[in-house]
Amino acid sequence: MPPAWASRSTACGALACAPPHANRQPRTDMPPSHLSLLGAESIAEPAAELADGFYRRLVESVTDYAIYRLGLDGRISSWNAGAERFKHYTETEVLGRHFSLFYTRAEAEAGKPQRALTLALQTGRFEDYGWRVRKGGESFWAHVIIDLIRDDAGVPLGFAKITRDISDRRAIEMRLNDLQRSHQELEQFIHVASHDLREPLRKVLAFSDLIALDDGAALSPASHAYLASICAATRRMQALLDSLLSLTKVTSEGQLFSRCDLNDVAAEVLSDLAVAIRETGARIDVAPLAVIDADPAQMRQLLQNLIENAMKYRRDDLTPHITVRCFGAVSAPHLTLQVADNGIGFDPQYGERIFGIFQRLHTRDQYSGAGVGLAICRKICRRHGGDITATSNAGQGASFLITLPRAHAPQGAGA
Repeated sequence: MPPAWASRSTACGALACAPPHANRQPRTDMPPSHLSLLGAESIAEPAAELADGFYRRLVESVTDYAIYRLGLDGRISSWNAGAERFKHYTETEVLGRHFSLFYTRAEAEAGKPQRALTLALQTGRFEDYGWRVRKGGESFWAHVIIDLIRDDAGVPLGFAKITRDISDRRAIEMRLNDLQRSHQELEQFIHVASHDLREPLRKVLAFSDLIALDDGAALSPASHAYLASICAATRRMQALLDSLLSLTKVTSEGQLFSRCDLNDVAAEVLSDLAVAIRETGARIDVAPLAVIDADPAQMRQLLQNLIENAMKYRRDDLTPHITVRCFGAVSAPHLTLQVADNGIGFDPQYGERIFGIFQRLHTRDQYSGAGVGLAICRKICRRHGGDITATSNAGQGASFLITLPRAHAPQGAGA
């Protein structure tokens, strides 16, 4: 049921009319019981009028929304401060005019305003997003709602129209769409370029090997050194392309989330890394982990990257010690997974930089790698609706904290 002020609006835009009992005189020719009822009515009616006045003033004073009433013919019969703010018309300039005034010429001529009223009359409500026009011809992007107003008997009286200027929000959404499209195009380019460059690199290595095999005896020591440099640089490029492909595959080849036991994932990772663990002498302690909704393959990649990282950046004077454990109550919507080590650590100022693509804190001569592993970890976490951060001090090991939701709504493979 519409508020009392809405059904009492007049054509001139007032939101409350004079009380019907204003000139009524008390009656004395009734039984006491009737007189008591009349007294109750005389108290209730001013209360209703007071409420009407409150709502009228409330609507008139709203400035973040344009709120005004339309007759059944679409002509404006009330106007609030928000309407004047957004549309730049004063009340006297718009009362009695058709609300198609606020549509673009093309939409007005196409009958869009009348179709909006017809739908509101048929269904009780109309909602739309689109361009509207202020006084002077300036356009703005609006969210519009038209509600049908009925009296107590259900007879249509007119419409309540609410408009909000959401131009800023639309600009942000368009910018985000542009960034998302650019990101997708960049990933597609990386994927294609990585594939296309693999064959030329294979040929460089193959012909370099043939030169060394067929003409090695005739080459000078300097030429042998040049050839070795060519092969080393080509292999680094292959490793770089492999890393880029792995990065793009996080979204392009991600699988549907399913129940994933992180204990099983950790066991598989340790089995895959058995040789490296034996060679480095690393001790890896895995506490009981959780079962979550996730892409199992990407959880394996996440843990493997972090554990490999911990073994790579170990201290020479200490046996590598890596711990993997979970925090957080089972009833909590998110869990925290920690991978910590006693390695060389890093300066705290680089805690964010290390997750960037191709970001390295050491030279290739000191530590191998393309500088993409932690970027892949972050992308996996964010695809799962979580994140990863790192804390450390130089020479004091590092701690990686991964926050992940325990459950997910159904989603597509590329989500």
